[in-house]
Amino acid sequence: MIKNVVFDIGLVLLGFDVKKYLLSLFDEETAMRVAKAVFLSGYWHEIDRAVLSEDELLDLFFSADPGVKEEIRTAYDRIGECVERRSWPIQVIDG
Repeated sequence: MIKNVVFDIGLVLLGFDVKKYLLSLFDEETAMRVAKAVFLSGYWHEIDRAVLSEDELLDLFFSADPGVKEEIRTAYDRIGECVERRSWPIQVIDG
């Protein structure tokens, strides 16, 4: 008997194209700086652990590159725009 089902959302059930998202917000240099401070710094994985507050998490991102603090905040606040719906999971889930 199946008791639990775990759905891997990011990059499986939903698309998550960070580069495309950041380039829609910023020029290439700024997009790369934000990517390094947020998504490539290792701090992004702290979200999955769910032990840090939003302010603590943002402070970690800011510490990685204080020169793009406002851009980091913008990217974080608008992160929902990064997610793209994929059609195939709906067909699998609906059976």
